[in-house]
Amino acid sequence: MGFSKLLAAYLILAIFVAPGLQAGNVFVLPGPSNLNQTATMLTPESLLQVGSTISAPSAFKVFSKPDGSRVYIVASSAVDSLVVADAAGNVIARHSLGAVSAAELSPDGRKLAIAAATAYLLDTTIDTAPVAVNLGFVPSDVAVSVDSSRAFFVGSGTTQVSAVDLTTNATAAFVTLPQSGTNVATAPGGWVYVSSSNAIYEIDGRGTMGIRAEIPTGGQPGKLQFTPDGLRGVALNRTGFGAGPVSILDVSSRMVTPIASAVQLFDANAPGKLAVTSNNRAFAAGSDGRLYSITLNPPAITQAVASVSGITSVVASEEKPNARYLFFLSPTTLYRSATSLFTSDGLETPASAGISGLPSVLAYAGAATGVFPAGLTAVGPSPIVPPGMTTMLTVRVIDVSGKPVYNTPVAFSTDSVGPTILNPTVNTGTDGLARTNVTAPPFAGAFTVRAAAGVGLSVSIGVSVGEGIETGTGVTAISGQGQLVNAATAGRQLVVQVRDSEGNPVGGTEVTWFSSGVGIGGVPVTVTSQQNITDALGRAVATFSTSPLLSAELAAASVTANTLYGSATFYITIFPIIDPFTSQPIPPPAVTFSFGSQTGVIEGQAGQTITNAVAVQVLRQAGVSFGSGVPNVGLTVMTNADPALGPTAACAGGTVLTDAQGVAVCNLVLGPRPGDTQLTVDVGGYVQRTFALRVQAGVAGELTLLQGNNQSGSAGEQLPQALVAEVRDSLGNLLPFATGIQWEAVNQCATLSGSSSTANNQGRVQTLVRLGNVAGSCQIRVTAGDASATFTVQVASAAGQVTAISGGGQAAILNQNFAQPLVVEVRDAQGALLPNTPVSFAVTSGSATVSSPSATTNAQGRAQVAVTAGASTGPVVITATSGTGSATFSLTVVPVGPSVERAGIVNGASLQPGVVPG
Repeated sequence: MGFSKLLAAYLILAIFVAPGLQAGNVFVLPGPSNLNQTATMLTPESLLQVGSTISAPSAFKVFSKPDGSRVYIVASSAVDSLVVADAAGNVIARHSLGAVSAAELSPDGRKLAIAAATAYLLDTTIDTAPVAVNLGFVPSDVAVSVDSSRAFFVGSGTTQVSAVDLTTNATAAFVTLPQSGTNVATAPGGWVYVSSSNAIYEIDGRGTMGIRAEIPTGGQPGKLQFTPDGLRGVALNRTGFGAGPVSILDVSSRMVTPIASAVQLFDANAPGKLAVTSNNRAFAAGSDGRLYSITLNPPAITQAVASVSGITSVVASEEKPNARYLFFLSPTTLYRSATSLFTSDGLETPASAGISGLPSVLAYAGAATGVFPAGLTAVGPSPIVPPGMTTMLTVRVIDVSGKPVYNTPVAFSTDSVGPTILNPTVNTGTDGLARTNVTAPPFAGAFTVRAAAGVGLSVSIGVSVGEGIETGTGVTAISGQGQLVNAATAGRQLVVQVRDSEGNPVGGTEVTWFSSGVGIGGVPVTVTSQQNITDALGRAVATFSTSPLLSAELAAASVTANTLYGSATFYITIFPIIDPFTSQPIPPPAVTFSFGSQTGVIEGQAGQTITNAVAVQVLRQAGVSFGSGVPNVGLTVMTNADPALGPTAACAGGTVLTDAQGVAVCNLVLGPRPGDTQLTVDVGGYVQRTFALRVQAGVAGELTLLQGNNQSGSAGEQLPQALVAEVRDSLGNLLPFATGIQWEAVNQCATLSGSSSTANNQGRVQTLVRLGNVAGSCQIRVTAGDASATFTVQVASAAGQVTAISGGGQAAILNQNFAQPLVVEVRDAQGALLPNTPVSFAVTSGSATVSSPSATTNAQGRAQVAVTAGASTGPVVITATSGTGSATFSLTVVPVGPSVERAGIVNGASLQPGVVPG
């Protein structure tokens, strides 16, 4: 057996000495280019070491099957770059795949996708040799789709992004970027994001794939990590690029904000440098060895812990939306801080454990431990989809502690007419996410999809069906349609977009342009420039000019863009301005406007379609057809507002062309955001008129828990925190002063008081809870309209007996850890064990510190803490208290023992040192 294989075997055998993989654990790994280093596995709550050994060379990431039966360790070494073992520590296989640069386990736990010398896929259900997939390039990074159907690979030397089917192990599709990608990540909402130089590309990874957007960055971001709500992505910028060390992607607006900071840059190429802990915060290990806090809104970077230096890696525990713990590593110490205790002064004084071997990377892995669904939320931006197209909807299921719940069914349904749910029931992955595909109806408007999981959990997701002018299948005119143009002038650009049968943009396809029409002296329009190959977004552009007209009559012309995917025709109407015979001015066509509102303001709810909102009529004012209607003139509306930030509106179907009577009617589709704005109505690019538009929030469709969930208290006590929820409509808009709020304690398990029946000016409602007398879980349900949400709190029987089980009578040397934790058992007054009961631990006398001031009893009614000796010798008393009961532990801090050296031994007769009698 080779030396590196022996090291890998030691690692596997040692880290499973204790049954740690039944829950999440912190792995301390050597990291890239590190040989003969110690790898250690510790429990997150107490930082107790459950195994350590010399690691495989350059190990940097660990994965676990959802049931904890297998563990997979990847390394950047050429030998034993993948090691597979069972839960007992028996090595199942060793694979030398070449240096691994990245790996991801599918959310269903069935496939491990690996980027090495080529792409590899390991079937974790049988754990045989990984299957190589020839991509035609050497991959540098990999990501897996939310539904576990595909793995996406990028390579630094190619512009290709390849999707590999995780069922067939074959390339299913690929898309070509304008430039090479360096990293790839999948957002919780389902879209795929590729980092590149000065840009991030948003990709639809379904079907034949396609580029949805090219997002400028101004730097070179590394791999994106996303917030639990899926609304923001965070990337460390690669050293030497960009205006700041961190870039923040707003997924809704597709805008990147670089954070300018005086701190040193981060090493975006190295593993384990960034950890997202909530919807508004991340932490990163700086290249200067400091730990930094990154606030996402407003963007800011501050030092998180001033007292600790030499930090090389960070990782967070798995709870959503707020990770319970942040772990950070120096070459000699593993630190842990509770993220809930972060203040403007930084993190709390961290707990710590000594580590040997100069490791550099942290990982967090273990069995999926979330069991009973207690929370269900939608993730990702509020979807806006064109008529007839398919979009993705994603929800997350968590348990009472915030841990993702794995393999629980989520049912998607809708009462709306028109939409089709393609996957009505989907099981969650290890991240608690479940994704479905929904096809919108062929008309504009809005609809709601309801997701349900567990017992009584549901969430409503509003989907806005927009005009569809920039999407659809085939070839679509997206700008320049229906122009009304002076003779002998240049018109506006004509822009088409080509999409495949799944709605993805098709780049690199040929477009031919043809003009037609009838005019004295020939065709009245000439295509003056043209783009014959579509770009990465499937677009092609042409320009045109009009010829002089030799009469007082209008001329009708068209320009057609032909492709293999179909064609699109632009209609153009040319009007003369000078009579060629009299040299007198000719009046242009007249345009009249009308709109349905009688108040002078167009009003409606977000997502609503207002029929007959705006109408125009275009009439001839010269020639033999004086007074008749002008057909094929385009009516378009716009608000010039970002859909993610302010009110928007569009005509159903995009540009509406006038009919034979010269009439065009716009059924106005309101966007998802409320507010007041100006609606600009454009007719043929020739005449514009502005109207006032007021978009109001819709009815209650979503309730979000903000405060008070997962509290616990003794029977009959009032919980310290009020339960607070936020009311929004189905499109995600806050609903200040929403009425009809109802609160209910399920099974009368608690008494409610001060319950809000109307939301405040921030859309928030609350109630106070006094716990009932029955121990166990208690659910409080809040309802607003069709939306409901459930708080879960725990009722603990009052503790009457606290018994010291083990840990007393120990001794430890100054400033060293006591060998055994202090363990207590808690029972009620009738002698029944009390699980989920808080116990406080305090140093009553002497010099020592406890690892945590409080702990919660487990299912056996036991709680424990670790103790570190202080700087003074002598007795130590530690008191554990719960309810009316308490127990004490007596410990002793002893000095370091004396040392004896050979030079200190002398001959009894001569008193000479180093002489042995005899």
